[in-house]
Amino acid sequence: MKGLVKFGPGIDGMEIREIEEPIPGKGQIKVKVRAAGICGSDMHIMHDKIKIEKVVMGHEYVGVVEEAGEGVNGFLKGDWVVSMTPYETCGECRYCKAGQIMFCPSRKTIGFHVNGAMAEYVIVPASTAFHVPDEIDDKIAMAACEPFSCATRCAAEKTLILPGDVVVISGPGTLGLSALQIAKVRGAYVIVHGLPQDSIRLELAKKLGADVVTDDEEDLKRKVFTRNPHGADIAFESSGAEASMNMCIDIVRKDGTVAQLGVYGKKITVNFDKILDNEIHLTNSFGAHRSSWAMSLKLLKDHKVSLSELTTKRLPLEEWRRGFEAAASREAFKILLIP
Repeated sequence: MKGLVKFGPGIDGMEIREIEEPIPGKGQIKVKVRAAGICGSDMHIMHDKIKIEKVVMGHEYVGVVEEAGEGVNGFLKGDWVVSMTPYETCGECRYCKAGQIMFCPSRKTIGFHVNGAMAEYVIVPASTAFHVPDEIDDKIAMAACEPFSCATRCAAEKTLILPGDVVVISGPGTLGLSALQIAKVRGAYVIVHGLPQDSIRLELAKKLGADVVTDDEEDLKRKVFTRNPHGADIAFESSGAEASMNMCIDIVRKDGTVAQLGVYGKKITVNFDKILDNEIHLTNSFGAHRSSWAMSLKLLKDHKVSLSELTTKRLPLEEWRRGFEAAASREAFKILLIP
């Protein structure tokens, strides 16, 4: 079968290669990939900030069950599925026993440690897989369910959003606009902030329910403090920029919450004295646990949220370079590769 393999430095160290078609083992399912998303971490892999060796890339995907291994129940050939990213965990550590397998220190992940989803087929444990609800029409868009579930973890499980809260989303990327939709479901008043070059993304934010959008920091402050003179109740930092994090700290009210969704890739400087003085609550999330996926799938099944608008650029796997270049230039939103 064909798969996009990272074998050397940079984008020139990536290519479509013929690799052996996998066979599912005990407790595993073989999935025919219908679409795989390009994640920010895939961009880090391309730039060698995350090191992998001769592995098929990709951990965001949707597909159809091709074959079930020994001992698998509940999955039949032809079933549409998505899955969590762990391929292997120890099953014995405190995190595995608590159901927090994303924290397992022995965790191996598809697209990082073992072959991932930017290929014709991918092998995943049946225990990490979920059926795609029949009620979802655009099943290809479900390739973005993994990042959406990460946002669900932060916005719905780690952060308490109350009806009427003033919520700021700083960074209108996939995670930010996912958090936007969850905040609207919770009844919040949502302001989305981006940069001038984010005009298309800010328009999409309005389409997805944002009450106000802005690309200017001073304008953002005016909008926040006009709505609530004490400041925002919650600010989600989803851009992965140091300036954005400190802006979130500046605009959130005393006893408010700043939630980190963005990844910085380096050490940043943060004003912890202001966090202390104002008793600001800090929270974040890493990946998505089983509960996050279950909640996301319920929201999608009930049509409370949508992934279709986030996945407008869909390219054949053979055009992977075009897809990665588009992601790097911010030409498109979530980009899907179709094997």
